[in-house]
Amino acid sequence: MSANRDWENQMKRSSMEELNHFLTTVLEKGGTRSEAASAVAKALCSASVKGVDSHGVRLLPHYEKVVRGGRVNGKSKLEVREVTPVAVEVNADNGFGHYASYRAIEEGIQRARTYGISMISVIHSSHLGALGSYVEEAAIAGFLAFGFSNTDTLVLPHGSKKPFHGTNPIAFAAPLDNDTPYLVDMATSCVPWNRVADYGAQGRPLPDNVAVDKNGQPTKNPKDAVALKSFGGTHYSYKGAALGGMTEVLCSPLTGMPFCSQILKMNSDDMSIPRHLGQFFMVLKPDLFVSRASFTELMQNYLHELRSLPAHEGMAVMAPGDREWRVKEERSALGIPIPAYLEGEFRRLCRIYSVKEPDYI
Repeated sequence: MSANRDWENQMKRSSMEELNHFLTTVLEKGGTRSEAASAVAKALCSASVKGVDSHGVRLLPHYEKVVRGGRVNGKSKLEVREVTPVAVEVNADNGFGHYASYRAIEEGIQRARTYGISMISVIHSSHLGALGSYVEEAAIAGFLAFGFSNTDTLVLPHGSKKPFHGTNPIAFAAPLDNDTPYLVDMATSCVPWNRVADYGAQGRPLPDNVAVDKNGQPTKNPKDAVALKSFGGTHYSYKGAALGGMTEVLCSPLTGMPFCSQILKMNSDDMSIPRHLGQFFMVLKPDLFVSRASFTELMQNYLHELRSLPAHEGMAVMAPGDREWRVKEERSALGIPIPAYLEGEFRRLCRIYSVKEPDYI
């Protein structure tokens, strides 16, 4: 955290509200319908304000490029098909995954409220930013939710010399009355690829043993990285690889979308061909099996005991999401840090679309 703060102290900052308006305006002027632009801006700002910078506002230049190139349909019209009262399919129409995923969670909440549980597949989708943004919506509304997404080949299966699965993130959130949600949002690789890209743009070295070069050797240079390791370390990466494979099953065979090796790379040269990603969500009522009061009491007691455990010097025992909520409180007051390279990208987009730069703090 201290190293990150040193980097952040060198950056300009902007408020979440200012950035949301700026992102929405650029996307709309670039050819994205207002509802989709608002969804993308909401998701990116939600990630950045919680410190998930790899999947935050830094992605605006890429998203502007994919709409301009035709890979992402900025004018997409979502199609919702009810399979059963508790199972829904959302066709993203090759539009933004953020737009389709927020709609998927809305549909899931509506059905879980009546039936206790719901399942939603998202087809013909695209990159959706931070997966946790969508399950968080369910938790804020009082529900538990799971989220999964597949992506293109980037990650080494255990024992393999070549990558196969994508970073294939998993997210989960649970509500806590009058408190911030319990929130898990993780890639099944050691780090997400967008973390590598972000570090590369800032000229920062990668952590140890998260990426390999073209010869399969560990590298800390983001520019030399060609693949990521599954989480679990050298000897136990089969754990991350297994979860990555499970995510693939839920997002490809179950939805009918292509699997990892058939998906076009996010940063390929051709920005005209859609990627057809698959995503899968589940939403559950917390009082499906027990009373809401019982669920809440057990959650609160569990988290209290967890956070009260003795910690190593200079550390604290945290529940999933604790770090994000602390960063959100800090950045809501101080603003979201904008690296110099991204500030330059914002200026470039301002010139193209005659848009005012976001105000910096």
